[in-house]
Parts: sequence; structure tokens; C-alpha cells
Amino acid sequence: MKKTDVKWLVDCLIFVDFCSLLAVGLILAFAFSEGGGPAAAASRYFLWLHKHQWGRIHFYLAMGLVVLLPIHLSFNWTWIQNTFKGYFGERWSKALAVLSAAWIGVLLVGWLVSFIR
Repeated sequence: MKKTDVKWLVDCLIFVDFCSLLAVGLILAFAFSEGGGPAAAASRYFLWLHKHQWGRIHFYLAMGLVVLLPIHLSFNWTWIQNTFKGYFGERWSKALAVLSAAWIGVLLVGWLVSFIR
């Protein structure tokens, strides 16, 4: 298989995974009622799957994206470097490091906020 074929396959898988992740996230957000009582007990299922089953599907789709994105980045690393060189000149490596640190910071804040709920 050629490198371009593998890149195309990885990009298609990322697209399908992300769209599925979005759809399941919308199902989790809007198909299930909050609170208790008989109405909430009846609405714990959507398309014959329990809310926790949808959550598990959402988790596995997210893990698939976590696996696919580094592969995608590795295939496009030269383009990323050249783009940063075009925007930032000689400071491109520092700019890339700052962007990476910011992204890790966002993930860390999101993870910490999940414990507050």
C-alpha cells in the first residue's frame, strides 16, 4: 500500500470516527432526560440501548480518535513544520512547542474540571 493510500484511509477513518462521536454525543446530550421518577426510568433507553451503553460507545469512539490522530499528525509532520516556518520564521520550533503546551494545558483543565462535577 502506498503512503498516500494509508493517509487517505486514516483520514477517512478519522472523519467517520469524529462524525460518529458527534452523533453519539448529541444522543447522550438530548435523548435522555435528567432527574428521577417514572418518566426518567422510561427514557433511559434510546434505540434499544441504555444510556450507559451509549456512553461506552462514546468512550470507545474517543479512544479510536486518540489512536488515529497521532498517526495523522505523523503523516503530516513535514507540512506542519513548513507551515510553522512560514508563519513564525526562525522561531517556528518555539511556537510549535507553545501550541503543544497550550493543547496539553486545555486537556489538563478539562480533565480537572471533570472531577468538580
